[in-house]
Amino acid sequence: METQQEIGIVYNSFTHTATLNHARVAQGIFTRLLELDYLYSKRQQQFHALNFAVANT
Repeated sequence: METQQEIGIVYNSFTHTATLNHARVAQGIFTRLLELDYLYSKRQQQFHALNFAVANT
């Protein structure tokens, strides 16, 4: 498996996730992973709870 650096992932910019730059970088990462067949697209049925409670432990 290729390392993160080999597919262009570097850790030299620390920003908030709401920035346009973050959106572009994240989209680029996922696009590249799809191109390399590391990810695939699939529809899957999921449980969806309209109301639920979390117990305090």
